[in-house]
Amino acid sequence: MGRPENPGAPHDARATLIEQRTIMIGVGIDDAVANRVIAELLFLHMEDREAPATLLINSPGGRVSASFSILDTMAFVRMSIRTHVVGLAFGTAALIAASGARGQRSARDIARLGIGELWGGDDVSGAERAAAAARARRELVDLLCRATDRGPDTIAALMKSGADFSAAQAIQHGFIDAVSPAPLDTRGAPGPP
Repeated sequence: MGRPENPGAPHDARATLIEQRTIMIGVGIDDAVANRVIAELLFLHMEDREAPATLLINSPGGRVSASFSILDTMAFVRMSIRTHVVGLAFGTAALIAASGARGQRSARDIARLGIGELWGGDDVSGAERAAAAARARRELVDLLCRATDRGPDTIAALMKSGADFSAAQAIQHGFIDAVSPAPLDTRGAPGPP
C-alpha cells in the first residue's frame, strides 16, 4: 500500500494511515465498517505480526454483532493494538477502546467516553429480540469487566446510569490508561506538546 508513483496523483488518507499502521473508526459501527476494520487489522497482521497497530476511535458505537466481530479480530491477531479516542467513544466503541493493549489505551483530554443500556441495532424482533438483547447485554458486561478490571455490578450500574465521562474519569473507570493533551504521533504514541 505504497504511495502512487505519480507524485501529483491524489493519495487516499486511509492508505496513508495504514502505512502508519493506524486504522480509523470515525462513524457508527455497522457491518460495513466492521468488515473494513477487520480487513485492515488482518492486512496489518499479515504485513508484520510484531509491529503494533493503532485504532483511532471517534464513534457513537453501533451494532453489537458488528462491534463484537472487531473485538474477535483484535483477539485473533498477534500484534499489540493501541487504542486512542479522539472526540468520543460511546457504547460498543467505548468497549473497543477499553479492549486495546493494557498500558496503550489513551484518549485526548477533551474526549468523552460512555456506556449505556443496549440501544438495539441488530435485526431481530419480539421475544427473539428480548432474548438476543439479554444475551448481548451479558456478553457486553462480561467483556467490559475483563477490559476494565471492574466487577459486573459496577459495569451494570454504569450501563444503567448511561455513564458519560471525561478522559480523566475514563482512567478511573479502567477504560483507558492515559490522557493525551498533545497531538497524536501517527506511529501511535502521544506526541510532544
